[in-house]
Amino acid sequence: MIDEPLPTNPPVQLSRAELIEAVAQWQATPVVLRQEHTLNQLARRLGVRANGWFYDLAESSEVYHLMLVKVAGDALKQAPEILMTLAEKAKAGHVKAAEVYLNFLRQVLTDERFLAVLKPAPKDVNTLLEDTARAAKSLLAFAESLGDDEQEARRRLARMPVENSGRG
Repeated sequence: MIDEPLPTNPPVQLSRAELIEAVAQWQATPVVLRQEHTLNQLARRLGVRANGWFYDLAESSEVYHLMLVKVAGDALKQAPEILMTLAEKAKAGHVKAAEVYLNFLRQVLTDERFLAVLKPAPKDVNTLLEDTARAAKSLLAFAESLGDDEQEARRRLARMPVENSGRG
């Protein structure tokens, strides 16, 4: 978004970007929850004249894009609870709930863009080799610290606490 001052519309204190943000937030707010019920009232609160320029801004693609991002973001916050409710109803025998829930899962599990985000980033071969060499050196140093007496080394190993690495 371009952050440029508004045309002379005294008393203007907000930049274009701030006005876009305010109008998008207003549009993203459900009508019953809005403090200002009209664009004219919103303009008055923002300290601008509700003229053609302001109405054009309110109908601009910049405002609509930001409004959609805000609405989608709020909707995503509710998705886990909605999915849990769908799953519960599906398990209770509601066919439509099961259909919607399973269709959502199918769409997610077959969406290449979504799956690409979940895949771990491939490591560079050189990095993998360096990591392996460091691990090997560490193991060799540990083995050397145990000494040459195999029986004594086994006793020392048996007394060492076992760490859970989280690997199964």
